[in-house]
Amino acid sequence: MTTKATKKKTPKKTNKKDTSHYFIDGYVSGTGTLGIVAYPNAFQGTDTEWTTLYSFKEPRWGYEKYDFDGRSLVSRQLEGARSRWLLGKRGEIVEQGDEVRQEQIPDAGTGPGRYGYVSKLALIENELYVCGYARQVYQRERSRWIHIDQGMIASVGTVDIGFESMDGRSHQDIYAVGLRGEIWHYDGRQWDQIDSPTNEHLADVTCVSGGLTYAVGNGGVVVRGNGTHWEVLENPDFEEDLWGVTSFNGKVYVAGFGGIARIDPRANGHQATCLGQARWITKSTVRTLFFVRQHRH
Repeated sequence: MTTKATKKKTPKKTNKKDTSHYFIDGYVSGTGTLGIVAYPNAFQGTDTEWTTLYSFKEPRWGYEKYDFDGRSLVSRQLEGARSRWLLGKRGEIVEQGDEVRQEQIPDAGTGPGRYGYVSKLALIENELYVCGYARQVYQRERSRWIHIDQGMIASVGTVDIGFESMDGRSHQDIYAVGLRGEIWHYDGRQWDQIDSPTNEHLADVTCVSGGLTYAVGNGGVVVRGNGTHWEVLENPDFEEDLWGVTSFNGKVYVAGFGGIARIDPRANGHQATCLGQARWITKSTVRTLFFVRQHRH
């Protein structure tokens, strides 16, 4: 079901003096627009579910607020029209294009018959995919969200397994990663679990040219693979949790609170190039690399 998106007023019991935000995810569009999913630090430690959605297009910032916890954001161009899509942890979907519409992934979120929170919205061959904490994977097809997770999805109520992120080169070459180092591959027909070289939680994954795929996670772990063969890239000097990974101009970058690193593809390790704290990292098709850090507004 698709409805117009609704926004609500800020909850009354908050620290109005603290306007700082915690950045969660974002994107840079082909036209140079920056979008950021953020959560107010004033709400930390409360049960308040909230999203501040920032946008920046030279020279102006803007923002919108939603009463759910945002998790992921992508920009999509279809038939000449560009829109951005926001994912909430309970399966809320907001499409912002010529008008703003909201829809719900039917069995995502918590409660009877639901599989749990979702974590990542991915754009693969210009189609939308979502993954979540019971190894559920959805694809948006003809305005409906359908499961493509047969054979691996966990039972309702299962805990301590699930996906944090996904990426792919095509509909027949998709990777999903998550808790306890799980790595799965989809060939367009079925999912196969890969023998992972780590038990650390994996937070993000990216597919790069040459058939390689990189994933990052807790303890500064970086894993690299091609098909069923995966390896850990060691670097004892970079041990902070990593939250994001992307490729830009033929190089692979990873980001975490401890800093940003560039992967050296010629060595069995990654070169730590600390440029400041970062929660996520993205690339732009206008050939500018943005590193987004915790920041006060």
